[in-house]
Amino acid sequence: MAYGLKIVMELQCKDDDEQDNETEMLTSYLGDRLVDNADPNRLMQSLAEALIEMESEDIFKLNAETIH
Repeated sequence: MAYGLKIVMELQCKDDDEQDNETEMLTSYLGDRLVDNADPNRLMQSLAEALIEMESEDIFKLNAETIH
């Protein structure tokens, strides 16, 4: 089964060393997957699905909450 995804999102981005490190780790992982012959289209689909799932789970709000 095939289907299309269209993603529109607005993010409050930061330009700092911590963000650069996160980007480097993610791109390194993706590069490793490509070296292992992963299908680039499947990688893009996985990234899109992960973003959608993170937004729908409200992970950003959960990460900001403090549990006592």
